[in-house]
Amino acid sequence: MTISSIMRQLIGTEPRQGHRVDGTLVRDDLQLKALLADILDGMGAKAGTIRARRRINLSSALCGSTGVSRLWWLLQLFGFPAPELQYPILTDTGLYFADFAWPEWRRIIELDRFDELEPSLTGDDVAEPLTRINSLRHQGWEVLHIRPQDLANHTRLVRRLQQFFPARAGVIPRLSRALL
Repeated sequence: MTISSIMRQLIGTEPRQGHRVDGTLVRDDLQLKALLADILDGMGAKAGTIRARRRINLSSALCGSTGVSRLWWLLQLFGFPAPELQYPILTDTGLYFADFAWPEWRRIIELDRFDELEPSLTGDDVAEPLTRINSLRHQGWEVLHIRPQDLANHTRLVRRLQQFFPARAGVIPRLSRALL
């Protein structure tokens, strides 16, 4: 999670500013991973470099928030199929970037941000996320919402995620101890 934040800061942009569409952020993400790996190589054989390299490879500047980074880590930790991060979807109401998408199964996972809404917000502030959800569903996407507090209960979250994928995906979550 921290590595993803550092990568975003080094690139100097947020994923939702259009860089995902033209591939710039994806290229930057790969180049940053290579740069960080080179730095590790220059350090020689030190304790923790293998784990650090693994964490770098599993991090991404495409994770736009700590919650998204955490969910990305959990998806990998339990062996779920790799999603497309910040996947662009054009709908009748605009271009949206899904936090996690599996285009082959028309599945999206969105980290719910309703918990961040303040009571003082107007109906329009709440209507935009609902319009987004309805537009995505209208395009044939199934959307699973994960709230930030859901990330704390791994057992329940893994069960929800497994049920979200179609049977043909053959998803069988397994904890990868190598990633711990």
